[in-house]
Amino acid sequence: MDSEASEVEDLEARAVQARFTLVDYRGRRINGEREGLLLFNGGTVCDDHFSTNSAHAICKTMGYRSSSHYRHGLVYGSFQSRKRIGLDNVICTSTHWAACRSTTHHNCHHREDILLTCHGSGFKLVNNRGALVTGQREGLLTYQHGTVCDDYFNNNAAHSICRVMGYSSAVGWRHGLRYGTQQSHRRITMDNVKCRSSYWNYCSFSSTNNCNHHEDVFLTCRPGTSHRHGFRLVDWRGATAARGCEGLLLYNGGTVCDDHFNMNAAHAICRVMGFSLPPDIETV
Repeated sequence: MDSEASEVEDLEARAVQARFTLVDYRGRRINGEREGLLLFNGGTVCDDHFSTNSAHAICKTMGYRSSSHYRHGLVYGSFQSRKRIGLDNVICTSTHWAACRSTTHHNCHHREDILLTCHGSGFKLVNNRGALVTGQREGLLTYQHGTVCDDYFNNNAAHSICRVMGYSSAVGWRHGLRYGTQQSHRRITMDNVKCRSSYWNYCSFSSTNNCNHHEDVFLTCRPGTSHRHGFRLVDWRGATAARGCEGLLLYNGGTVCDDHFNMNAAHAICRVMGFSLPPDIETV
C-alpha cells in the first residue's frame, strides 16, 4: 500500500471517533439532507473559529460526503437553551476530522450554536440496471459508485447505512454476486465496516479490501423516520389496548413510574402514540 492510500485510510478510521449528531427541534435524529442542531456528546457546538472545513469534516464523521450549509443561532428555543455547550473552537486545517482540534471549554452562549446541513451520504442502493432503488426494495449497496464488502458487516452496519440514506432502519441484508457485469465491473470501495451501534458515527471502515464480488452487500431499507418513541398501552393480557380504553403504560417493554408524572406528561405521551388528549390518568 502506498503512503497516500495509507494516509487516506488512517484519516477515515480516525474520523469516525467523534460523537456528533444532528437533531431536530424535538431532539430526534435528522435523517437525510436536512438542517439540524449540531450536538457533540449531547451538547451544542459553538461557532468560534468554525469554518467550512469544520462543517465538511463533521459531516464526514456522520457518514455524509460534505456539508452544504451551516449557520449559527438560537433556533430551537428552550430545547436548545437547556443544553450545555459541549464543544468550542473547532479549528480544521482540512476537511477530515483528523486534521481538526477543539476544546470542551467555552466562552459562548446559545446564540452561537451551530446548525448544520450535510449533503450526500455516498451510499446508494441500485437495481440490476444501475438505477436508484426507492422504497422498501432490495438493492446492491454502493459507496461512491463502488460496492461494499461484507467483512465484519452486521445488523448495526445495515441500520446505520440505511439511516444516513434517510431511511428509518434496515429490513434485511445479504451478500452475493447477483447483478452480473452491472455489479462485477465496479470497484470494491468499502470493506471492514465495523459498527458498535446502529448509527454511522459509531462505525469505522477501510477503503482497501481483500474481497471479491461474491461478498458484495445487498440491502433492504425501511422508509420513515428512525425515531421510535418506545411507548405502548397494553391490556391485562399484554395485548395492545383497544383505542379509547385504559391500558398499562409501557416504555421499551417496562412500566413507567408515577414520580412527577402529570397531565403534561400524559398529553405528551398520548400525542407521540398518535392519540388525542387523555381524559384522565390513574395510579394505584
